Amino acid sequence: MWEAELRLRTYRPRGALPYEYRALELLKSAQARSRAYVQRVGFEPPPLDPARTRLTGKLDAVRSRTVADSVEPLPRQAAVSAALDRARALAGGRPATRSDAATFDEAAAEIARETVSPSAGVAADQLDAIRAVRALAASLRMGSPCPGCAAAAMRALAGRMERAPPAAFPRAPGSALARRYLDLLDTP
Repeated sequence: MWEAELRLRTYRPRGALPYEYRALELLKSAQARSRAYVQRVGFEPPPLDPARTRLTGKLDAVRSRTVADSVEPLPRQAAVSAALDRARALAGGRPATRSDAATFDEAAAEIARETVSPSAGVAADQLDAIRAVRALAASLRMGSPCPGCAAAAMRALAGRMERAPPAAFPRAPGSALARRYLDLLDTP
C-alpha cells in the first residue's frame, strides 16, 4: 500500500496499479472470511418425476373456454308465440276454439314474468300488452270475440316477441368520411 502511495505522489499512477490491485485482493479475501453463512431452512418439496406425472390428469372436470365464453341463448317465449299465432288467426276471421282463452292467459302470465329492473318499474308497453291479451281472453270466455281486441292483442304480442341481439359494435352516425372508413373495414 505504501508503494502505491509513493507512486501516486510522484505522479506515476500506472506504476501504482499493481500494488492497488493486490491491496484490493487482500481486502476482499478478508471480507469473505468474515462472512457467516447460515443454511436456509424451509420447505423442500419432493422432487417431481415428469415422466410419470406429465399429461396424465383427467380432463372431465375441465370446462371448455368456448362454452364458458359463449353467449347464453335468449329464453324461448313459447306461450307468446302460440298466442301471437292464434291472435293472427282470430284477426284473419277464423273462429275461436275452446283453448284460445287459456293460450292467451298463459301468454299474459309469461309477459308478466319478464324481468324488469327494480328502478325502472314495470314498463308501459308491458302493461299495455298484458291488458290487451287479457281483454281478448275475457272476450273469448264470454263467447263474443271482438275483432278489435284480436288486432290489439296481435300488435302487443308482436312487440313482445324476442328481438335479435344488438350488434356487437353499434355504429353511430358520423361524417361521410367516418362511414366510408367503417364500410372499408367490413369489406374482406
